Amino acid sequence: MRLKESLVRNMIFPVIDIANRSSVLRYLDLYRRSQRWSLERLEKLQEKKIRKMISYVYNNVPYYRKTFKEKNLRTEDIKNAEDLKKIPVLTHGNVRHHSDDLIAINRSKDSLFMWQTAGTTGHPLIFYRDKNESSSAEACLYRGWEWCGYQIGMKIALIWGRNLISSKYAYLRREMRGFLTRSVFVDAWNLGEEKIENSLEILNTAKPTFLRGYTSPIYIFAQFINQKNVNLKFNLTGISTTAEPIFGFQRDAIEKAFNCQVFNQYGCGEVNSMGFECEEHMGLHIPMERIHIEFLDREDNSPVSDGEMGRIVVTCLENYAMPFIRYDTEDLGIKKPESCSCGRNLPLMDSIVGRTIDMIRLPNGNVIFGGLFVYALEDMKWIEKYGIIQFQVLQKKKDHIILKIHSETKPSQQACESFARLMERHLGNVVFDIEIVDQIPVSASGKRKYIISEVDPQSS
Repeated sequence: MRLKESLVRNMIFPVIDIANRSSVLRYLDLYRRSQRWSLERLEKLQEKKIRKMISYVYNNVPYYRKTFKEKNLRTEDIKNAEDLKKIPVLTHGNVRHHSDDLIAINRSKDSLFMWQTAGTTGHPLIFYRDKNESSSAEACLYRGWEWCGYQIGMKIALIWGRNLISSKYAYLRREMRGFLTRSVFVDAWNLGEEKIENSLEILNTAKPTFLRGYTSPIYIFAQFINQKNVNLKFNLTGISTTAEPIFGFQRDAIEKAFNCQVFNQYGCGEVNSMGFECEEHMGLHIPMERIHIEFLDREDNSPVSDGEMGRIVVTCLENYAMPFIRYDTEDLGIKKPESCSCGRNLPLMDSIVGRTIDMIRLPNGNVIFGGLFVYALEDMKWIEKYGIIQFQVLQKKKDHIILKIHSETKPSQQACESFARLMERHLGNVVFDIEIVDQIPVSASGKRKYIISEVDPQSS
């Protein structure tokens, strides 16, 4: 087993990095060293990257060049993180309406990675990344996993989503990478008891040493294990949860079921790898080597004090393809004033709000994680085709689900019928309706949920 780990860590992974022309290992080496730097040294690195990014966007990104002129700003006016507040906040709407102007003129779209995300707030976006940003984000992710006890080469299990529509090439490519990197995928969509039993058999056979996945599906696995007294035949060094906050009762159940510590992680599709919990569990460390995060008042964009809830606004310092400067994630969080007892000087944040995802419970007893609908919209290319501004899934009864769509272009009746058929294939005997609406309001609590189930979880 150790031989396989060593082979992946020292040979296969470096070859993949070179073959992809990426820089994951170079960034990982930097991040391993920088996590122990003094705060002053980290701030100097961040300031250097801010100045470089500001000079770059002024010269190469039409959206920011226009913004600077409108605000009478010069590049020398932005020297550090504090000066970033002179630049207006970038919203989802700005990105949607000025997408082309946000792409650097010295980059060809053909050379970039196009991403489309429906996100966890129901606001879909199409955006672009370069290999520099992808490498930085992936390396930061690996560093965060190392805090959980993971090392490249260990066998990892992923309770994750899969595309509902996938080409044979994409499937084979994913399976090959999984084989080479010792990754085992377990379906996070269907969480009925029979499916969970089958998935646990897969895990017992594979014997992973690390687990990563969506918070709610892992919690449902844990409930099943605890209630059924399932005997697990593998030992984990740690579990990394993502996509939603993790509550105390979920952490307790998961740690009891898998007999290891749980580590939470925060990110968004537009800017990955934004916060990681370390072994001290005092909050999420912000990787300030690659991003800068502000916590702003929900009404007037003014900074909130440490310890107060504020909107999370992020500046990515690595994406030169489509730079996001002061991007409003629409999540809420708290900057913690204290330092972590782990000795790392990376700042701490806490209490990510706006990410709770309801589960869909079906008449046949299956439980569906809400992320399935995100993948469906992406796989059917609706985000790109119809310019979806916002969406929401509402389950009125176990056998009745409504997809509400607010879009720039109205999907055709034929497209709606095709989408409904895809959903019915995966959901079974349910009525699946699609409603085209002018707007989707926030809930009474002010949170913006994209999956809402009105079904009692205890109902039969």
